[in-house]
Amino acid sequence: MTNREGAANFNEDVPLPSEFKFKTFDVEKIYTKLKECCNQHDEQVEKMNSYKQWILGQEKQMKDCVDKLINHVNARRILVQKIERYTKQSSTKGIKK
Repeated sequence: MTNREGAANFNEDVPLPSEFKFKTFDVEKIYTKLKECCNQHDEQVEKMNSYKQWILGQEKQMKDCVDKLINHVNARRILVQKIERYTKQSSTKGIKK
């Protein structure tokens, strides 16, 4: 359960079923929902399956993003090294830049 402040209000950021998001801190509504979750556990867990899968997918998505970033940085590093070697070779052979 969460509030609707900030990113939690947006389904793209926190794709939790809306019945688990509260606009205000209403103790009675939250207590009622918690009690419902305890009394109807299996049914409530089923409602959370898509959110659970989304959470589990976040780790892979983050790893993929980090891998892409590392590959991009490494490719740039290699390119800079090649340019530096070429520049160094050109200057030792008397070739003007």
